[in-house]
Amino acid sequence: MDSNEILKRAEKYIAEEKDERFRKHEAFVTERKTTKGPLKHFNNYLGCEVMTGQEEELELHYLTDLYKNSSSAFSFSCEYEEISKMGCSPKVDGSLF
Repeated sequence: MDSNEILKRAEKYIAEEKDERFRKHEAFVTERKTTKGPLKHFNNYLGCEVMTGQEEELELHYLTDLYKNSSSAFSFSCEYEEISKMGCSPKVDGSLF
């Protein structure tokens, strides 16, 4: 597998994992509210309910670039958005993930 194939697979994997993680969290929140009532905490950055106070300040940032370093065929770097646009929702236009 060459470095371009690794990049392609990494982008797909990261996007799928992030989306799946949000779907699982949303399903958990729905189930939790049904069985035990509302969650007591809210994360304003992500726009969703969370279990603990520690999660209220959690920020996740989209990757804005993923690229191969010129120094090695299998060395990669990435850049993240400065201000998080991530929420409990699908991909934001203009970002990789």
